[in-house]
Amino acid sequence: GLVKFVNWHEDLLCIMEHGIFLIPINERVVAGEGPGGDAFINTGNVLPENPRVISTEFGSIWSESICVTDNYVYGVDTIAKKIWRTNGSQIELISDFKIQKFLNDNITLTEREKTPVIGVRNVKTHYNTFKRDIMFTFYDNLYGLEEKVWNICYSEIENKWVTLYSWVPSYSAAIDNIFFSFDRTTSKLITKLGLSNSHNKDADGICLSRTIFDKGDLTYTYSWWLGYVKRNGAVEIPLGYTSTTGFIGNLSFENRDLPKADGRFTIDLTYELLEDPYGNY
Repeated sequence: GLVKFVNWHEDLLCIMEHGIFLIPINERVVAGEGPGGDAFINTGNVLPENPRVISTEFGSIWSESICVTDNYVYGVDTIAKKIWRTNGSQIELISDFKIQKFLNDNITLTEREKTPVIGVRNVKTHYNTFKRDIMFTFYDNLYGLEEKVWNICYSEIENKWVTLYSWVPSYSAAIDNIFFSFDRTTSKLITKLGLSNSHNKDADGICLSRTIFDKGDLTYTYSWWLGYVKRNGAVEIPLGYTSTTGFIGNLSFENRDLPKADGRFTIDLTYELLEDPYGNY
């Protein structure tokens, strides 16, 4: 599939999901020479029938991961787990032998996942024109509480990987050649609430009928058994349990194909209420 067209030195660079092609643009041809210079005429064959093949193995399914600098076009191939660059004539895998093991362990998106969800899932490349650094941002936190998040930097001046940032933006852009980014923590929380609400048109996976709880919706009841257990024959520890009561909403499956038999099906769900790093449930 076609992902993105890039204007590269007055030619057209075509980024596919699994390939890179260069399409020369010939608006006019030289018809003759004279004292005043060359004489040109328009041509009907602006685009050639056959493009120039740069790669048939590597490309990108994430259009935001494709970045253009003065010297190269960069991209992230999440299927091959490679970071590449091209000068229009050949491709170079800048991740090989440098950070390849890191990419193998920390790229979790598959070929089926192509749509960015800002704050939760995206692959973005940004060029800092002041420092001539290329920042490759990756985060995947669509399902569950665990996430794969990283932001690595490649220097065009030194031609090597220079740092791994602890800070990761949810989105970034160049405004007047100044790096501008959005806070990922805020956007991630809002997006997760939206994707977990069964009434949202983008709801996905196991969802609740509501994700914002009023005060008093959750009632905690603590009960203790009158019993003790001895460890190592000395220390006594009380046996007990904590129970939580209260209606938090209806669980449902969204955006999932479920097995059906005679128009009816039964699903057993096991779930638990977890606390996030900010004290929310």
